[in-house]
Amino acid sequence: MPSYLAPKRLAELAEELAVNSFKNFFTQHNLMDLGFKGPQFTWMRGGVFEQPDKMVANDCWNMIAPVVTVYHLPRIKSDHRHMLLRSSGNPTHVLSRRFRFFAGWTKQPQFNYFVQDNWNFKGNIQQAINNFTESLKIWNKNVVGHIIQDKKNLKNKISAIQATMDKYGSDHLQAVQMDL
Repeated sequence: MPSYLAPKRLAELAEELAVNSFKNFFTQHNLMDLGFKGPQFTWMRGGVFEQPDKMVANDCWNMIAPVVTVYHLPRIKSDHRHMLLRSSGNPTHVLSRRFRFFAGWTKQPQFNYFVQDNWNFKGNIQQAINNFTESLKIWNKNVVGHIIQDKKNLKNKISAIQATMDKYGSDHLQAVQMDL
C-alpha cells in the first residue's frame, strides 16, 4: 500500500470494503429489510443515537410469513431497544395451549386462600384437577391479569418518555424513566 495514504484514509477504505461486503452478502442471499414500527433508533448512549439493528428476511421466509411487523420496544434500564417480530399470517396448524403452572401465582397473597377454597377432591383426581384448572384460569385473569395490564401501562409510559427523549432529549425525563 502506498505510504502517502494517511491512517484516516486507510480506516475509510476498510469501512468502505466492509460496507460493500455486507451489501454483496445482502444481495447474494436475496435479503430484504423488514422495516419497523416505533422509534427510529435502537441504541442510545450519552446523547448519541444509532440504529445498528435491522431484521431481514429472504424469499423463503417471506413465503412462509408474508405479513410481518417489526417493533422497536422500549429501552428498559438499558441503552438498547429490544425488537419484536410479529407475524399476522395464517399458521398452517394451531397448537392448543396447554395449561402450565405459573410460579408467580404463589407470590400472590390471595393464592393460598384460593387453593383452599377451590381444591375439591372427591375421589376422582382428573375431575378435581380439571375443575381446579378452570377456576385457576379465571382467578389468573382477574388477579394476575391486572398485573399484566399494569405492566403494559408502565411500558407505554416508558415508550412515551423515550419517544420524547429521542426527539428532544431531556435529563429530567431520563431521571423519570429510571424511577419507573
